[in-house]
Amino acid sequence: MKATPKLLCTLLFAEWTCGCVSSYKNVLVSVVDSTTGQPVHGATVIASDPTASPLTRASRRTYRAATDQLGNAMLRANYLSHEPTLLGRHSDLPLEPLYDVVVANDQYDVHVGVQESSDDLFVRAGSFIPTKPDIVVEVMSKKTSAAIEEKRKLDEQEAMELFRTSPEFWPEQADEPYSFPKGDVGQLLLWKRWENASKYSLGSKDDVESIRAIVIRRMKHPRAGVNQIRWVSTSVVMVSSSWYSSTIAAAGYTYVLRKSPTGWTVLRSYMSWIS
Repeated sequence: MKATPKLLCTLLFAEWTCGCVSSYKNVLVSVVDSTTGQPVHGATVIASDPTASPLTRASRRTYRAATDQLGNAMLRANYLSHEPTLLGRHSDLPLEPLYDVVVANDQYDVHVGVQESSDDLFVRAGSFIPTKPDIVVEVMSKKTSAAIEEKRKLDEQEAMELFRTSPEFWPEQADEPYSFPKGDVGQLLLWKRWENASKYSLGSKDDVESIRAIVIRRMKHPRAGVNQIRWVSTSVVMVSSSWYSSTIAAAGYTYVLRKSPTGWTVLRSYMSWIS
């Protein structure tokens, strides 16, 4: 008797699913206000597998729950160290869920996705019932969002005013070891100065060589390098520089140098990023 295509598909699907270890875990998700830390009641939490293969998604359920008065929602979610595939094979990637949190009411208008890896969840027994939140999701209220937006507009206005009226002013540096520009206004001003500075050299070849040498010497790192020089004027430059050892050992800086009769000197040095 010949097997029909439908029967073959059923057999293949059965072989794939029967070889799968149960990956459903009870996971407690807590949703709290990002400002007050208070629980958010009535948020919808959905556990899904967006990165899984279509066959995996088709064979497994998507769970959803609403947070209670304590801001907690219990869900069943998939956690496997390797995603199962057809004929008993496994992919090299783990299977772990994305938690979508949706809150839409008078206080909140939020839709965020959170994915957190935890060794405990991968080895947790399917029958275990957690009593403490495994994942805490912070959501921002409409009131807080409006206040942040209003502050951003005021900071933008202040930075623009400084940019227009105070060409000699440069933001102070934050405390070491991470010497970022102090305050949001300082960071906005530094960005405006960089964006409006000339990409084309306003100095001589000797100027450029001197600027590069001073920055590299100041960075004190064997892998230091100058990425770009921008000219605020013929006597003031901003320099983007960085060093890189690995994806978790690297940093970027912005230097401000001024030219005097005795040569170029560093006026300010800011950390731009670090990993």
